Amino acid sequence: RPQEPTAVTATKSPVSRFAPIEGDFTVVAPVDGKGQPADMAPYRGKVLLVNLWATWCAPCIKELPELAAYHERLAGRSDVALLSFNVGEDRAAVEAFLKSSPVSFPVYCGDALVEPLELAAFPTKMILDARKPGPDGSATVRYRREGLTTVASIEARVAALLAPAGVVCETLELADAAQVAALFDRVQPQLVVHLAAQA
Repeated sequence: RPQEPTAVTATKSPVSRFAPIEGDFTVVAPVDGKGQPADMAPYRGKVLLVNLWATWCAPCIKELPELAAYHERLAGRSDVALLSFNVGEDRAAVEAFLKSSPVSFPVYCGDALVEPLELAAFPTKMILDARKPGPDGSATVRYRREGLTTVASIEARVAALLAPAGVVCETLELADAAQVAALFDRVQPQLVVHLAAQA
């Protein structure tokens, strides 16, 4: 049986460590549909958005199209990735669900994560920072949220984490073009000054 992360240990800081990303996970429903084991090595050194969900969870299902769109926006990026784990359901049921409601990303079996992560609610999102792994190869948990969360807010947190030192990322939910234009008018002078300072 492939190895899966089995432990999370807390540190004295407000972040905690996520077990090493190693070994293979069984793919529940990969994009190609062949059910081949997935190699986790490509995720080392990245910022990871981890989504833990179940098919019976209405908020989980509501998020799937947003997550699929985010996954598509990540295409070609080498610094961030999405990992999706179905929890507590048998493979046949998940495959049937994904056949009727396909997603653009692979879904892994996350049953082994329930106890170590103390999962009590779905969906659960985590942002893991595997860019500087611990001595044991573990990743740092930078964010955890239980319940419905907009992908835009998660995407903003990932962008802030990846931003170079000294760059401030602002999260805003803009309702219309007028708000976007007003934001650009407010930010544009700062951008020009910043670019001139770097020139």
